[in-house]
Amino acid sequence: MSPEIRALISLASYDHEGIRKIAALLPAEDGVLDEWLATAVERAERDSFILLVTAALHLERRVDARHLAGGLTLLPHFLTVGSFAWHMTGDVDVHLMTAVRESSLRYSCSAAALLCAVAWAKENRGGALPPGIAADARKLARDGASDNNTAPFLYALGQALPDESILQIIAAQRPDIRQDQAIELSQKASDEFLKAVRGEALAIVPEKYVPEKVTGATQRRSVEKVGRNDPCPCGSGRKYKQCCTNKDHERLLRSSTVPGKTIEEIEACPEPHVTAASVGKLDIWQLTHLNPLLLKPEVLREYLSALSVLPQPDAIVSAFERLGYREEFQLIWAWACIASYHANRKDAVERLLALRGGLDAVGDEFPAGARLLLQRDDPAGFLREAEALALDALKTGDEEKLLNFATGFASTQTPALGIFVARSVIPITDNVSATNILGRILAAHDRLGLSPDDPFANIVEKRLTDKTVGEHGKDSQALRTARDRLEAKAGEVNRLKAELLRTRNEMERRAQARTASAASHPTVRTSLPPTDDSADLRRKVTELKALLNERHAERTHLRHEISKAQEELDAARHAARPTLPAESAAHGTDTEHEHLLPAEEHGTQPVRLIEFPHKFHITLDTLPRPVASTAMQMLGRLASGESSAFSGVVRLKANREIYRQRIGSDHRLLFRLSSTHLEVVDLINRRDLDLRIKSLRAD
Repeated sequence: MSPEIRALISLASYDHEGIRKIAALLPAEDGVLDEWLATAVERAERDSFILLVTAALHLERRVDARHLAGGLTLLPHFLTVGSFAWHMTGDVDVHLMTAVRESSLRYSCSAAALLCAVAWAKENRGGALPPGIAADARKLARDGASDNNTAPFLYALGQALPDESILQIIAAQRPDIRQDQAIELSQKASDEFLKAVRGEALAIVPEKYVPEKVTGATQRRSVEKVGRNDPCPCGSGRKYKQCCTNKDHERLLRSSTVPGKTIEEIEACPEPHVTAASVGKLDIWQLTHLNPLLLKPEVLREYLSALSVLPQPDAIVSAFERLGYREEFQLIWAWACIASYHANRKDAVERLLALRGGLDAVGDEFPAGARLLLQRDDPAGFLREAEALALDALKTGDEEKLLNFATGFASTQTPALGIFVARSVIPITDNVSATNILGRILAAHDRLGLSPDDPFANIVEKRLTDKTVGEHGKDSQALRTARDRLEAKAGEVNRLKAELLRTRNEMERRAQARTASAASHPTVRTSLPPTDDSADLRRKVTELKALLNERHAERTHLRHEISKAQEELDAARHAARPTLPAESAAHGTDTEHEHLLPAEEHGTQPVRLIEFPHKFHITLDTLPRPVASTAMQMLGRLASGESSAFSGVVRLKANREIYRQRIGSDHRLLFRLSSTHLEVVDLINRRDLDLRIKSLRAD
């Protein structure tokens, strides 16, 4: 790229005037322009890529769609995604799909990319859709339907793709929305979106640049406040109003949250200004392009944690490679391994493993799913590893290992077999873990294009409805109501499925009868329109499908209602119980209080560093996300010395150096305290507390 256009890009505004200036300096040869774009993508030069592509499309120059595969992650808005895709040349749908599958994008940008891929394929490939796009849409529906910018695209995809389950999944994720209204409104929104992106490339660009306003933080002046008649700070000797006031006014419009710095100056070198509190507010592109070596030490944990939950593991793996493995980040490293095998990224798992010196150095703390992924290209090795992991779990009877193996196997290259393995664990685990495993099973259904429901959902629901709570065996009215409704909806779903099957069979029988009749009377025209009864049957099938989708959504919503009602009931009972003698009415098994010392005053607590056991990431991965999240939040509060976090903390009688804290109603956190560190011992289900205390006594 020429120095002249680089200088212009650094100063140009994203508006009509700025785009036209850049367009005037584009090279005449398409090959040279293509090299410029490839360089911008490779170096992740966001402004260069956006401005160059917009200028080229404005001139109706040829821009190869292959740049979408790596460049989509640089785009800030779904309109830009759609406009670029629609005006590029080549296999647009293929490269959009590559970007969605291999990049960490905003949910709205991913959904817009999928919708564009569908619309482009219908217009340019005779309706032949990209392979696997329905599975991608289903996964996105489970992950991103709660985002209001994403939901309209998902509804449009649900109507555009030949997969009825997409709308069913969205309905389950968004029970707060009336589905009929949402479908109608989303169709209008998607039509307007496609109309906008098909228009002239400059149409989505603001006519005049408007500086971005700082939101969620206090804006600081980028120039000092100077009186109009005061001497100009530049040293010219002139009055400020006669010298730099106009120039400083332009700079003032670009003020940031840092005194003396403009937004552009912060973006050019953001690392010194990033705080632990601001990490979570960064855009995905901003987050993934930070240099971890320039971040403050106290920011690194939040930074790595934010990277570990992105859809693709590239950024977290690269960050660890630049920083090197550190024991203090062992848990985040383990989460990165889990994210890598869920994304089916063997290369990422291998890179993370290399940081620790290989599999032998890591040992048992390496997740089962990651171990299986390493054998992906060796079928015999995969079976040997699966057999070894299963045998180890069976021999030890360790529920944690069983859960780890089941959840990991469901994410392998054999998802159908993984469904059967995961199903086998549901009957022998607790209700919360069973619900979590069911989620993994449904994710495998999405990959295979199967029904978004699973027969074992009935088993999980049965356990939820059969569970007795409280010493007196009385459920709260809200819990009873939710359970009764869930049972009723399950019955409705089964009846609708049976009726739908009967109707489809009747349609097939009549179609076969017409075919046989036409074959026996060849002189009779066979192109007659369907009879009225056939049309009625098709209409009935459509109505039954719609009803079935609604009932599935209501059923999923009721599962959440039961969990919520159970939590409210537990909280109410805990509040109603006497607090003395200490722990006599604590949540837990009937004998839990026998293992605990009386409550004590903890006083002012110091700030401590957290030490995690080597397998703690496996423990967290097998627990439902809310339980794992609550445990991590509690550990942060305890380590920071928050006095309220020590409410309910008591010592074990068998080992007085170990403390116990409740995590919800069903889980217990065990830990040790020193003057400088908080050492996590275990996070277990309360029913396993007796056995765990015995093992600690033996130690």
